[in-house]
Amino acid sequence: MKKISFLKLGLLFSGSLLLTYLVVKACGGYYDVLTSNFTPEIYVDKAYEPLLLEENFFYYDGADEQHNGRFNDEIVEDWSEYLGTAVPKAVIDSLLLQGNTALIDTLIQRPTLTDVDLPVWTKSIDFNDSKTRAFLTFLTLAKQVESASLNDGYWSWKPQKSTPLSDEGLFRQLQEKYEEVSDNFLKQRYWFQVIKAYFYSASDKAKVITFFDRTATTVPKNTLYYRALAYKAGVYYQQKDFSRSNLYYAQVFNACAPMQKVAIYSYHPQDSVVFEEETLPLAHSTAEKTTLWALQGYYTREEVAINQIFALDPKSSHLNFLLTRLINHQERYIKDPFYNTETNRAYEDFDLYKKQQHEEISREALELVGKIAQSGKTDNPFLWNISHGYLLTLNDRFDAAQKVFDQAAETLPNTQLAKNQLRLLRLINQLNKLENANPAELEALVGDLNWLYFDLPDQSYPNSGVFRYENAQRWSKQYLSLLYAKSGNRLMSELFSNSYAGYFYQYDNQSTFFDHPKNTENLKQFLLSDQHSGIERIGESLYPINLEDIYFYEVIQALFANHIDEAVEIYEARGFEKEFPANPFNAHIWDNHDAEHALGKTYPMDKFLRTLKLMQEKLDKKEAVYQNSLLLGNAFYNITHFGNVRAYQSDIVGYSYSPYGFSPAMRQMITDCSLAKKYYQMALDAANTKEQKAKCTYMLAKCERNDYYYKKYYSQYANEWSEENDDVDFIAWQSFQKLKEEYSDTQYYQEVIEECGYFKTYVEKE
Repeated sequence: MKKISFLKLGLLFSGSLLLTYLVVKACGGYYDVLTSNFTPEIYVDKAYEPLLLEENFFYYDGADEQHNGRFNDEIVEDWSEYLGTAVPKAVIDSLLLQGNTALIDTLIQRPTLTDVDLPVWTKSIDFNDSKTRAFLTFLTLAKQVESASLNDGYWSWKPQKSTPLSDEGLFRQLQEKYEEVSDNFLKQRYWFQVIKAYFYSASDKAKVITFFDRTATTVPKNTLYYRALAYKAGVYYQQKDFSRSNLYYAQVFNACAPMQKVAIYSYHPQDSVVFEEETLPLAHSTAEKTTLWALQGYYTREEVAINQIFALDPKSSHLNFLLTRLINHQERYIKDPFYNTETNRAYEDFDLYKKQQHEEISREALELVGKIAQSGKTDNPFLWNISHGYLLTLNDRFDAAQKVFDQAAETLPNTQLAKNQLRLLRLINQLNKLENANPAELEALVGDLNWLYFDLPDQSYPNSGVFRYENAQRWSKQYLSLLYAKSGNRLMSELFSNSYAGYFYQYDNQSTFFDHPKNTENLKQFLLSDQHSGIERIGESLYPINLEDIYFYEVIQALFANHIDEAVEIYEARGFEKEFPANPFNAHIWDNHDAEHALGKTYPMDKFLRTLKLMQEKLDKKEAVYQNSLLLGNAFYNITHFGNVRAYQSDIVGYSYSPYGFSPAMRQMITDCSLAKKYYQMALDAANTKEQKAKCTYMLAKCERNDYYYKKYYSQYANEWSEENDDVDFIAWQSFQKLKEEYSDTQYYQEVIEECGYFKTYVEKE
């Protein structure tokens, strides 16, 4: 059952929202857990999971949204056990979490009211029971404290005003009730309400400390106790006595799992000197010292905290979650093969990648983790050995890493998650060890690579969803691609590159593989063959381009080269059935392919190719020269980036909305209007009327415009952001001038002025 039905709920008895506690702490960076090969959930107790590393949120499980209802379930359960059958659990839930002061007052006055005055559900309450009456009396006071502790606008951007308690009578009544009741259950709850009321008071916050110190030994150290201790820590925080505040938050963190988030967020990280000289001496036990170090290490350097905690208690569970954070932090420094920060492009040189890959990895972290792992004193030797082995890999000490992974295998937990983690890190180590595309060494990894690419995604086992293998898939492909490129095997490098042009918007990183006919032919022959090694079969399976993609690419190339017979032959032989989203023979003053596509009038590509062939045959016979030339001009214009069908769109050429999204060679092909210009000129030469000539002249102007933009931008720059703006929006292209000078008396001229902003601006400036 949902405990919170509207905002004014929950903190009635939780009191966990401290004034020092904020909603979300915005962490810098955009670290995605999937860039990691190390899954911390395998190693740490579930209670620690919110504290694992995730740099988009303060907590690993996202924002903390339990401020108003963190303890609702526990509160209802406690009161239900106390009241027994006198008050049904559902009624307790409603009264505690939803009932207001007016309703509580009505229930207390029940002897003087008729049944009509009460909600139907109250008939299940035993009002004669003494515990029931005590419960209702408690509620009348607790609801008043709630008015200050609830936070109605927690997620609002607009600051919310709090209403501190100032009713001295309320403080007095709570204290009197605490002193007079003999029932231990009620006594601790009144005790907690006294502390909570002072915390939310307008001027008496310091009384939280004095009252707690005077009475704390009389109450059991249960959840209520540690929530009250957190209020005490909060008061010290407000007084800027961070050493004492941190000490008490550490006690809360160590003893009350539901409040770990509150404690660690409210902890105030200190300068190392202040921490060691002023805060640590306040700790009276090893547990308090290790917890203080854990909280300090969460905010500062894990290495320092780990070293100190290990010296105090080698089996402290705090070591494990700090170690996973240390490893995940170190992973951030691994270079991404897809992005070289010096060039803003993917790495193309294997040796350069290897040189720059691990420049920032901490040697201190390696030495520390290695020392602790080899000591054998921790409570999780598998975690420490596997972490040591992984850090050795990141430091290019591959043989040593293999030996440590062998040690880790001796204490391997009997879970699929742990087995997969060890296997994954072994594979990463073996791949990193490769310096050349040695066939024998690569074949030795085929089994593990098949497991990584094809078996893992289909595995289902307890908690399988947390296992981080996607980054290894991505990284290993690019690593193998660089390795093959180093050996001069362009084909295998391409198969593993995963950066072919079909990917959307790959500015600066488009594959140029298909720009070279020899590469295309080699790939086709490779895909036609069934004689492949194990690593070649993996590359073929991973590669997203198939034979049909290549054949269709050949159709596109033939089309753009005006080799229509060849295009028709390949298209029909392969049985393609492509539909254009608009009629490619239509021409408009404006270029608005989206508007034409929205009409839903498709046009079969095979019909298009056959019609092109027929028109060209008629031109050869000098039949209907103007009409056929004009339609051919439209067709070759519309297949380009500027037209209404963009016939080039395919998994090889690409799908980007901008010419910049294609390789330079593809960019030139899809923006080339020279064929359209050729046929428009033929149509102009054959035109019989001024209206016809005006139309052809304008179409030629569009071709000139597109050529201008290709030469000015698309052939010069890598992307939109690198363009240099000279504030020239357009120029008076030759055909624009001719249209104005020779055809201003035509109807078509007037239509151009109405629809073409370029031309209208030109005319008005003239």
